[in-house]
Amino acid sequence: MSYWNENVKPLGILIFRYARKRAGAGVRWAMRSPLRLTATAAVIVALAFAFHLLSKEGDDGSKARPVASASASDDGMTWRQVEAEPVASGHQSSSAVPPDASTVQPSEQPSTTPMPAPAKPEVDRDKAASTAEGFMRAYLSRQEGDDQWRAWSGELTNEQLADQFDDAKTVLDGRGASTVTDVTIGNTAFTGAPRDTEVRWSRPATATVTTEIGQPIKVTYEITAMKGQGGWVITDAVERGWTAAR
Repeated sequence: MSYWNENVKPLGILIFRYARKRAGAGVRWAMRSPLRLTATAAVIVALAFAFHLLSKEGDDGSKARPVASASASDDGMTWRQVEAEPVASGHQSSSAVPPDASTVQPSEQPSTTPMPAPAKPEVDRDKAASTAEGFMRAYLSRQEGDDQWRAWSGELTNEQLADQFDDAKTVLDGRGASTVTDVTIGNTAFTGAPRDTEVRWSRPATATVTTEIGQPIKVTYEITAMKGQGGWVITDAVERGWTAAR
């Protein structure tokens, strides 16, 4: 404190007094004639405008601009991470992106493969993975004018999930009839899933789907199942993304 009081503080007072004195002299000089006052005002305005331009240019050059990341595409289809309408309320993954990313623009090219009629999947209700696969096959295999998929899917879900079938949107909307040709179940739970127990199980599941309009696609869901008296039942299924099948 003694150094501050004896050295720094007196120096600061001296600089302040000098600056005030010079500022006062400058004001008195400018006020002696209209010409000097006008010139002083013009200089101040010019300096302020120049400072504004320099600061704006610095901001434009220093701020990083977002760069659109490249994504794989195939015949007009691009990988999309989606925050799709959930089939049932429940866990929401932290990796999801805005809901409007779920909008799909299907190709107008019809499939050359005849669409087989949907078939009820065979399911072992004592196994969670088999129940999840059966649900994916039942839910994503559809035919125009046939709502059999609702009943087959409903047998593998609880009532709360089945009640949301009417409001759930999928990547298949607008692609006509569809059939699931393959289902892959993940080996570990998805990020943020509840911990597996003897009566609770969570996994990502990817279905390869052939559609009437456009090329085959792969759709990924996050599936959660619970074990009851009748075996495993799907309680939560959230669409998380799709990509063109290679």
